[in-house]
Amino acid sequence: MRILRWLMAIAIPMGSLAPTAALANGGAYIELNGTHFLAGDAAVAEAYFSVPKTKRELLERGPFFAYVLPAGAQIREGRPIPSDATRVGAFEIEREKGDAFEARVAFTVPSLPGDFYSMALCNDPCTISGFGEPVGGTLSIVETAREAQLLTERARLQSRTYVLRRQIRKAERQNEELGSQIMGLEDARRQVLELTTEIATLERQLRDARAEASAADESSIVGVVPGAGIAIGLAALVLVLFLLQRRPTRAGPHGAG
Repeated sequence: MRILRWLMAIAIPMGSLAPTAALANGGAYIELNGTHFLAGDAAVAEAYFSVPKTKRELLERGPFFAYVLPAGAQIREGRPIPSDATRVGAFEIEREKGDAFEARVAFTVPSLPGDFYSMALCNDPCTISGFGEPVGGTLSIVETAREAQLLTERARLQSRTYVLRRQIRKAERQNEELGSQIMGLEDARRQVLELTTEIATLERQLRDARAEASAADESSIVGVVPGAGIAIGLAALVLVLFLLQRRPTRAGPHGAG
């Protein structure tokens, strides 16, 4: 039960801050004017709920009483009220506006062992425990003011821890996203490096190919020029010999008469 009290300590301040807060099952929450109570303390409980016009006759089945039960216990319509339920007062129900109603009860906290207790609304015998939705809440009874102080401080720290854990989870998700981005960036850098290496290899191969082609062109030019010179020389020699053969012979001193 002590563990349950620690867990429930977080929920009570949340309920007291929101009068219209709903129960986990969608019902109306009974709000108290404090967080922890000593036996014999004066307490006030309020609940806010909606009753459509078609169900207003339910309000005529009162009076509706406030019951304190062990934590987790419930009062069910059509069933006997549990023997361990303590009736602490009758709700006064007033219409607020439209379909909105307020139920309010002032009571003295019963002399029960320090623990968390459930609160419920029902008539007697119990035929109406809610008006289209269940009405319930939680009452914390402590044995000393020091216990109340420690429970309140514990709830504050647990609430702060919850907020910090949410922030940590959010930061972790952001880190995961950032890590994915960094991995993507590193992969891109790796690909750039690989492509740069490939480009350098291709440029080296291109330079080698150009050098080979240039060397081949020079060797072909060197082979052609000497051959052309020889041919030109032979042609010149033939031309000289030809001209010499066609040169007229001079007449001697005793030429013909």
